[in-house]
Amino acid sequence: MAVRERAPERTVAHEGERYLVSYRGLSDWALNLRAAPDCRLTVRGRAEEITTEEVPESERPALMAAYRKKYGGMPTVSDVLTALPDPADHPVFRIRARD
Repeated sequence: MAVRERAPERTVAHEGERYLVSYRGLSDWALNLRAAPDCRLTVRGRAEEITTEEVPESERPALMAAYRKKYGGMPTVSDVLTALPDPADHPVFRIRARD
């Protein structure tokens, strides 16, 4: 599977790790990552083979706060996060480089 960042971006860095955030809620690509966590992430034309691990709901509030801080000024992101304020509504995946 391939995941491509589009505006607004889906990745956020937090405490030395990177995460993919499905800010629109349970998306097709999030369902795909749940089923097959290995994928190719393309950011600004640079492809990277990664594996992902879904973050438990209990760990999402800090990650969603970091995401809101980085992208919350974008009207679309702000509108969606206002409509879906619970971090549990947003699948988040920790990114790891694949060997």
